[in-house]
Amino acid sequence: MTSGAVRGPAAGDRRWTPQPRRVVLWVVGVAYAVLLLATTVLPIRWDPWLVSYAKDAFRPELMPLRGSGTNVVGSSHPLHMLAEHVGNVLLFLPFGFLLPLLAPRVDRLGQVVGLGAATSLCIELLQISMPGIHRADINDLMLNTVGAGFGWLLLGLVGRAAARWRARA
Repeated sequence: MTSGAVRGPAAGDRRWTPQPRRVVLWVVGVAYAVLLLATTVLPIRWDPWLVSYAKDAFRPELMPLRGSGTNVVGSSHPLHMLAEHVGNVLLFLPFGFLLPLLAPRVDRLGQVVGLGAATSLCIELLQISMPGIHRADINDLMLNTVGAGFGWLLLGLVGRAAARWRARA
């Protein structure tokens, strides 16, 4: 290897080290996964309006676009409802952005959205299995899936912008 080419690890070579950019990407991905689980599964109360909910506030909402949590305009706390909707989209935006970078074979919109929906479904099922901690909601599943798609679109925009910037340099 006198030409200076960088190659992967040779068979049995334990001295090979990964590229620093890849390590940083994995650290960010793991940190995001931990934060995602902490905000959706751990018994942390993020909702200052929780006291105004009915006693069955933790009963799963299985009907899409139904209930007090979906009508931003007609809600008694419209700002809260809007923040919850936007928050659910933003919660999965890094998922759609990071997934193709961490797993390059998952680079199509359908793949990213499908895995985002599956991940969100797993979280919602976990929330059903732990009543009194968080409320499972089909609307969260839909908004999280939209967030994963937006993340994938954002990655495409950033990639194109970076390519144009490199072409000018």
